[in-house]
Amino acid sequence: MKKPFKIIVITLSSLYILYSILSYTKALSFSKLTSNSNEPNLKMNSKILSSNLVKYKIGDLIVIKLNNKLNVVYGFC
Repeated sequence: MKKPFKIIVITLSSLYILYSILSYTKALSFSKLTSNSNEPNLKMNSKILSSNLVKYKIGDLIVIKLNNKLNVVYGFC
């Protein structure tokens, strides 16, 4: 009975630590779309996951953080 609980606690702790490191370094971030400029592909108030570890290509979306509050998503042409 104790072994499965221990495995679950260790797994959840490891995932939380990994998420914290990736969020702190901005390698992984969540953004919420606050406008409908990307309709019909992305709806307003949709949540997206972004990363700064890859190079942008044509057709990718770029997330820009303004004033530490507003995330703006642009289509990269």
